[in-house]
Amino acid sequence: YTNYAEFIAKFNDATEVERVIMTLRNSFNEQQRIDKQIDLRFDPLSDSLSSYLVEDDCNTWVEGVLNTVIKPLSKFKNYNHIFYSSWFAFVFQITGVFLILLLSVWLSSIIAPYLTIESPFLVAFVVIIMLFSNLWVFLSSGAKEYIDKEFPKIQFKKREKWDWIWKGATLLLIGYVFQFLISKLSKF
Repeated sequence: YTNYAEFIAKFNDATEVERVIMTLRNSFNEQQRIDKQIDLRFDPLSDSLSSYLVEDDCNTWVEGVLNTVIKPLSKFKNYNHIFYSSWFAFVFQITGVFLILLLSVWLSSIIAPYLTIESPFLVAFVVIIMLFSNLWVFLSSGAKEYIDKEFPKIQFKKREKWDWIWKGATLLLIGYVFQFLISKLSKF
């Protein structure tokens, strides 16, 4: 689109927006090759395809564009980046492994008295931890997909009135599941 108002109208009318790419390029005086360029790319499906570029020989023009185009986007900033940090991935993985370990010890202590083999607790523990560790690989990838869907880095949608309730309910449910598991495992 060459008309900004037309672009905004189409954007607001769209039921789904896959990506937004805006490129503005201005060339003056072919002998001197004075180029000004603004390139904005927002792609919710790929972080590597999302970027912005402001280019010119004039530093004040670049800073002016950054102040008038890029900085106003910060008012739409969310805190979903927390779910994509390496610390979150680390804590999530360690928490999952710790819960698997506790759950395996707890279930092994329940199953071991019914086994008539040598070292029943150790055998039950090894079998259960192998089962749960393989299950964890599947569950953690499913959790990552869920986080990507529910807490995207870039999102093109009109905020619905009750959207925050669903996200809050999801986090509350996850908290209750962890609280239940910890209460059961703490009795052991």
